[in-house]
Amino acid sequence: MNIRCLQGPCFCLISLLSSLLASGCGSGLKEFDTAETTGVVTCNGQPVANVRVYFAPKSTGTNTLAGKSGWDTTNEDGTFVISTYGDEDGAVIGTHNVSVGSPHAERFPDFTCDCETNGNLMLMEVEVTADGENHFEIALPPKSGGRSSRRMSNDDLEDIQEAQAEKEAGSN
Repeated sequence: MNIRCLQGPCFCLISLLSSLLASGCGSGLKEFDTAETTGVVTCNGQPVANVRVYFAPKSTGTNTLAGKSGWDTTNEDGTFVISTYGDEDGAVIGTHNVSVGSPHAERFPDFTCDCETNGNLMLMEVEVTADGENHFEIALPPKSGGRSSRRMSNDDLEDIQEAQAEKEAGSN
């Protein structure tokens, strides 16, 4: 063994790799507190199955860190339970932009809905609290005519896509 290697760049590389392995993957990422978050999605008073519900935390004040987005796919009865870091752990405590997107076309090719299911549009703003009931009824607006939703930012969309990819990877 070459002793000089342990005193130079090799030693630094070995030390760096050892510290990364000891700390674990992703342990440096901050997890924000969550609270159980449930609800139901309806169109014209009827439950909507298989749509994707997104809760995107809003940054407030000078703090740009708002937390990770949470999401779920509605059941046959239109109900959902949001997952953020783990299965059904809820949404990050705080204010959220809520949107509802269509199901995956490959998995649900016959999906139809008379209401708006565009995941890029914010349908409502809600407050998730640590000690309150966080149950939200999302009544989708009709597809035609004046909706008062605003387009979500690229950051919101990236957070939602990242959360969706992580949840799908965890369910495989």
